[in-house]
Amino acid sequence: MKIVHLFGIAGVASDERPEARLWASRLEWPMLFVVLWILLQWYLQVTHALSPFISRISDWLVWLAFLAETTLLVRLVQHKRTYLLTNWLNLVIIVAGIPLLWDFELAGMLRSLRLVVVLLLLARMSKTMRRLLAQHQLV
Repeated sequence: MKIVHLFGIAGVASDERPEARLWASRLEWPMLFVVLWILLQWYLQVTHALSPFISRISDWLVWLAFLAETTLLVRLVQHKRTYLLTNWLNLVIIVAGIPLLWDFELAGMLRSLRLVVVLLLLARMSKTMRRLLAQHQLV
């Protein structure tokens, strides 16, 4: 078992349908921007540079991005159960990340979970970056 499977960030398997692999590839960069936004949003919230209203909207948009990506890829992959088991972190993000839950006492812990998620997702994205850089002989 690979480490990406343990962390729940395996992505779409190489033996999956071409359409699923294509969409997974297309969604990597937009999801990278979502992940980077999470970091920026966290900073803006800590410095009180982001209004609570904008922060709330942003929370919903980030959550919807993860929901849309997971829903689309689950629909496209042939081995749905395997995809969900090897990408279990997406399910955690979707379930624990529902902004409605953040009104309760666990809000601080759930927001902190986002930073862990950011690190794990950046680790997944780094594989793509290394492949892209190696393809152009930059590494």
